[in-house]
Formats: sequence, C-alpha cells, structure tokens
Amino acid sequence: MKVAGNILLITLTFVLIGFYGCKEKPDELLPKLEADYGLAPDNGLTTTIFDFDVAEAMDIGDDNHPVFIRFDWDADGEWDMMYSTLPKYTHRYYQAGDYQATMEVSRVNGETDTISRFIKV
Repeated sequence: MKVAGNILLITLTFVLIGFYGCKEKPDELLPKLEADYGLAPDNGLTTTIFDFDVAEAMDIGDDNHPVFIRFDWDADGEWDMMYSTLPKYTHRYYQAGDYQATMEVSRVNGETDTISRFIKV
C-alpha cells in the first residue's frame, strides 16, 4: 500500500508541475505591439504582385496571444480585409499611381498599432 501511495504522490506532483509550468504569459509580460512588415518589391508595375511579410518584421504572437492583422491597401480609410492571423499577404494594384498601404495590428487586450508604407506602381 505504501508503494501505491508513493506512486500516487509522484504522479500528482508531476501533474501539478505540468499544470503550473504551462500557465499562459500575462498580457503585461508580452512585448510591446509594434506594427511592421516586409515589402517586396517596394515598387513595380500593374502586373506586379506585392508580398507583405508580417512575420519577417514583427512578432505575430502565438495561439494564446494572437496578433490580428488587417490592411487598407490604398489608404482610402476603408479596411480592405477582415482581421487575420496569417503571416503573409499579397496584393496587386491594377492602376498605375502612388499608393499608401496601411496595416493595423491588434491583440485581444485592445492594444493596437499601425504602419503605412508608400508604394509606386
């Protein structure tokens, strides 16, 4: 009976260590949210597919603390996509001109940040 009790105590200890060792990181310990993205190329033609790589330039979070991303491709004040957690996006401009691509990032806790870059097509 003593062996069974020791095994139960050891098992319970490992369960508790595993439980408390897997606690989520509190929001105040997360790095400050700073919007940024890689852009390739930074100018092109109306046939150019522009690659926006968010994961290359910033921490996009994890399953417990995701970063939500959306773009306004032409700075008209209307978001051109719903929030997403994908790390990479593509966009094509069908008319020549100067564009300003704005990205907003946010977390569930309400923290947000934006960045804009100019693109010549």
